[in-house]
Amino acid sequence: MPRAKPSSPVLNRSHPLAKGLRSAWLMEEGGGTNLRDHVGQNYGTLTGSPSWINAEYGSALQFFDTGEYVDVPNNPYSIAELQAHGGTWAAWFKVPSVGTSNGDEGIVGGAGAGTHSEYSAGGLYLQQGAGGAVPKAAIHDGSYQYLAAAEADWFVAGQWTSVVFTVDVGGALTLYAHGRSVDTGTATMGSLAFEPAVFYLGREPNGNDLVGSIAYASFSHGAWTANQVRQFHADPFAMFRPRRSPARFFVPSVAAEGNLLQRSGMDGLSRRLRFTGGIDG
Repeated sequence: MPRAKPSSPVLNRSHPLAKGLRSAWLMEEGGGTNLRDHVGQNYGTLTGSPSWINAEYGSALQFFDTGEYVDVPNNPYSIAELQAHGGTWAAWFKVPSVGTSNGDEGIVGGAGAGTHSEYSAGGLYLQQGAGGAVPKAAIHDGSYQYLAAAEADWFVAGQWTSVVFTVDVGGALTLYAHGRSVDTGTATMGSLAFEPAVFYLGREPNGNDLVGSIAYASFSHGAWTANQVRQFHADPFAMFRPRRSPARFFVPSVAAEGNLLQRSGMDGLSRRLRFTGGIDG
């Protein structure tokens, strides 16, 4: 079972999942309208009053209705960076119900400006329908490349789980749910053309918002391996550690030092050392 979020989390840069991490939102604030990026400077702004909740693993954001999401005005990547390094979108989330007819519900991702308002710059979302909730991912390389699980029963209402979307530099696309690959595809990396003009948590850029909760979301340079995805699913907060308090040093007074030496039977020895300059003197 994943452990709780560390208090005042700080990135453990030696952890395998920390490599290439550009932005990570842990929702550990527990209140307010700003969302901290614990890696970069891509802070988010809560829009439409999503609620702060106490979840099993720490605080999280709960999105109830259309118009509730997080806007990240500074995008964590560019198309040139995706082409050079690949990328990984990841989230730890839950939904209160499955099998509703809400349609698409955004989780994390970006889109270009204009008519390409879906996740043209890459992202993760759900497709809710009568048969259940299906994890999906998308990116645009001249046409939309969609990935989706074949089965509709991937998610259990009220259960926290993971979704991950990876794009490698060769254009291989992989969608993961529950730490397992559920679909693959291919994109032409040289044809990626839509710079992320917007980047959201809890919203698909065409306005389809998540009804559910998010406890973690991130973007990384480079495509996570299957083993890294399994690590993330097992413990999504393992790459962070608690912030350490500043070290405190105790400097005894002269009187306190004398009392300590006397109690320890070293007072006489200390006087001899002081006058002779050493044990052999």
